[in-house]
Parts: sequence; C-alpha cells; structure tokens
Amino acid sequence: MVLEAVRLLREDETRRSAHIEFDLPDGLPAVFVDQIQIQQVLLNLITNGIEATENSGRTPRILIVASSVDDRSVLLEVIDNGSGIVDDDSIFDAFVTTKCKGMGIGLAVFRSIIEAHEGKLIAFNNEGCGATFGVVLPILPVQISQQEVSAR
Repeated sequence: MVLEAVRLLREDETRRSAHIEFDLPDGLPAVFVDQIQIQQVLLNLITNGIEATENSGRTPRILIVASSVDDRSVLLEVIDNGSGIVDDDSIFDAFVTTKCKGMGIGLAVFRSIIEAHEGKLIAFNNEGCGATFGVVLPILPVQISQQEVSAR
C-alpha cells in the first residue's frame, strides 16, 4: 500500500526530485482498511512534506516508517525535513492552512478518513527541522477470514 502510494507520487515529475526512504519491516500484520483511501492519505501527507521544504533551501527528504504499536494496531509515519508545524492546536481544523494556494481542508479530511477506519492521525515537530505525521491503523482481526475481507 505504501509503495503504491509512492509509485503514484513518482508519476508527478514535480515530485520526482524528493528523496524518499523506507523502513518497512517484514512480518507486519495486515491492516483492515480501504486501501485506496489510505493511499490517498499517504500520498497527500508525503506531498505536504515535500511542499514543506519549498522555501527552506533543503532538498526534500521523506522517511516512511511502519511499525507495530501493539497487538491491535500498526503505525505508519511520514517524516519530513520541512519547516515543521506552525500551530499544533489547529493543524487538523478545517480551513487552516500555511500554504498560499491551499484551502486548509486536507488534514481535516485525512483525519476523518483515518477515524472512519477506527484509527488515529497524529502530528508533531521533529527535533531540528521538519514534522512527523503518524497514522495508526487497526490490524486485520484474526477471526475475519481473507475471503470475508474480499467480500467487503
């Protein structure tokens, strides 16, 4: 799911110069999500991270990390080297933006999508520069068979 989101991003030639690294360990449990919606969230979080470096003088660098949080959820982190988060309190509010051409609805919509999946979207500034956006998603319950997932 993560690799497909990055592949789609690479089709936009204005985003190809970004250096994107992965820390995606084998053996992570499957998550129970709408793959297209979560890819869209990831695609936009990566794009936001790239855009956050536009006036910083730094080459965009993104690190995508996946890890188990506990026996019920997985954490996907998009870590950038941009300008960081200006106002932590309102970052997920609708119509709040730091972009001159932005509408300020992206993060509010992303949070709604993640919460509809019984997950959580978090954000914080990195030490030094940049920000980390974390997406906590529920794992596929053991009692649900793969056949049932396909039917949904």
